[in-house]
Amino acid sequence: MGDVSDRLEVKVVAARGLGEVEGGDCNPFALVRCGAEEERTAVASATSAPEWNASTMIFTDVADAADDVVVAVMHKALSAARDQALGRAVISLRTCFQAVGVEQDDWFPLEDADGRACGEVRLELAYFVDADDDFPEDDSDDEAASGGEPNMVRGTICRARGLRHPDRAGPVDAYCTVRVGRHKASTATVRRSNGPLFDHAFELPCGDGAACVRVKVKARAAFGSTLIGEAVLPMVEVAAHGEPGCSRWCRLEGKDGEVGKERGAVELQIAWVRDRKYARSLARLGASLGDLAGGLWGPGLGARTEGAEDRDEGPKEDWLLEEDAFAPQHLTSREQEELDERRSAGAMMAGRVVDELEGRRAAAMKPGDYAVQVHVIECRDLKAEDLNGLSDPYARVRVHGRQRKTRVVKKVTSCVFDDVLHFSLPNLTTAAAEAAAVDIAILDHDAIGRHATIGSASFDLRKVHALADHEFYRKWVGLVDTTNSADNGYQGFLKCSVTVLGPGDEQRAHDLDAEYQRELEREEEEGRGIALSGPTLPPARLTFLVVYCWEAEDLPATKRNLLASNLLKCYVVAEAGGASCRTQTRRCRADPKFGEELWFPVTEPVEFRRVAVGLADYVWGGRDRTVAYLYLDVDDVPRSDRAVKTSLFGTTYQGPRPRWHNLYGA
Repeated sequence: MGDVSDRLEVKVVAARGLGEVEGGDCNPFALVRCGAEEERTAVASATSAPEWNASTMIFTDVADAADDVVVAVMHKALSAARDQALGRAVISLRTCFQAVGVEQDDWFPLEDADGRACGEVRLELAYFVDADDDFPEDDSDDEAASGGEPNMVRGTICRARGLRHPDRAGPVDAYCTVRVGRHKASTATVRRSNGPLFDHAFELPCGDGAACVRVKVKARAAFGSTLIGEAVLPMVEVAAHGEPGCSRWCRLEGKDGEVGKERGAVELQIAWVRDRKYARSLARLGASLGDLAGGLWGPGLGARTEGAEDRDEGPKEDWLLEEDAFAPQHLTSREQEELDERRSAGAMMAGRVVDELEGRRAAAMKPGDYAVQVHVIECRDLKAEDLNGLSDPYARVRVHGRQRKTRVVKKVTSCVFDDVLHFSLPNLTTAAAEAAAVDIAILDHDAIGRHATIGSASFDLRKVHALADHEFYRKWVGLVDTTNSADNGYQGFLKCSVTVLGPGDEQRAHDLDAEYQRELEREEEEGRGIALSGPTLPPARLTFLVVYCWEAEDLPATKRNLLASNLLKCYVVAEAGGASCRTQTRRCRADPKFGEELWFPVTEPVEFRRVAVGLADYVWGGRDRTVAYLYLDVDDVPRSDRAVKTSLFGTTYQGPRPRWHNLYGA
């Protein structure tokens, strides 16, 4: 994406007062253009006041933006017609350029093609420049920076010699990794060589003199990789050579220092130096956190105390003064005002993060005993699965490995169940409670053969528990069939209630007769009486949730045999909304390479929020063992219409940048 140090960050939050389109409410989305770059939000269904809360858009083509950013709100046509423009706003960036790092949160008026007002759009704007532009460099800074403690391990992985594969003879496809603490660098793979030339430069942050530099040489294979050998170099030895560093051959040993077998050696040039730019970034971050800590909690980083506003009168900690070593000694009134604005903006943004974290902590489910009640009320407009144009539906409900069923209703497409199913979930941990889901499937009963799935709906326990009175009460949901690729859209409608009660929760008592009468009156007013089927729901929109599985690293061994020790046959399985999908099984030792995509058809809007990605060990003739699970939130998954690009030269990935996730025992 280029250098993002000078960048414009735009977040489209919401819009209001949008006009209607032909056919009713609009399906709005926002298109943001800055210079030659363009980004868009997701589509909101059937609303004139959408709340996108889109991910932050980063524009680096600011120099060519003509001091303006253009936001166009469009209506997404569900048919083959072209998208319709609802309004357009041109926002000047002069305020952002003059207040670097200060967030601008405001409503901007939208105008149509004739210049008439047609609503408003809310944006969050902030402009950032390179840290080197904020603090001028002079000789005093150079002397101070050079006299500080080292904070960066800088070096080059030159080459290796005499590499020997632990399981076979001959040349290897070798690559090398170097790790200092939690920071890691890796070279490219050199094919078929026992003396590969890497020539790979690296920089890894390190301020701990007790740390170690760990170098590993591995042989890459079609499925995974094998450790050839590793070498450990203490930082004390690197520091002894000063800033020029040293160049040495490191003898490779087995895992955990195993010796006795010749594995080869790797040449390493390495030095422990002080990086001025990295030190400056840490100093500015520390100063901002110091101001934030004093402004939020007072001197002790504890609870809020009286008189916290007088914290500047007392003695300050040394680490709070590190910013003064890099800031100019004499600031003009304008520079001081800009510095104060940056600090206040940073404190305000950090306060939002703190409030969000406190809200998540308060909404977390408590460990203990849980009770789940599912009331399956009725179904309408079910898809016919039998040759007579009807179905024999019944409901199957699964909660945390437990299953209950309702009675079967013969030869209908609309029916009333009115069955209440109870589930008791004792001794749940917080992680297990938040990962559990309620899966309701409507199936067609057949006397012979497998029961066909008509449609299903899924609810997260965490989401239901966070609702008012901890219940999803007497509402319609659309049923979608994820087992048949030919069934698109809603396959029927289900009216149900789901109640989740945890430790200390009380169930609300309802007046069923009065509520039922109000429902009848409301449906008659909307023209949906008992004789008319089809509840009013937002239009179904088919999207795809794609999980890109790249690779895993340093997996634990789960079994041993006589032919190959520490062998692992694993695969990745993803679960979302009651559906699951898995990769092919990879046979490896500890570092499997998957390189696969798992596609989930999702009909929006959805009632689930949790996506589970698990790593499992395949067991022939037995039950597969789960190694670890990773949980993601659907709201945090970035939306993109151009994740994969196909051309004459092949298919290239253009989605979000891959990132590593830590795995913990399942």
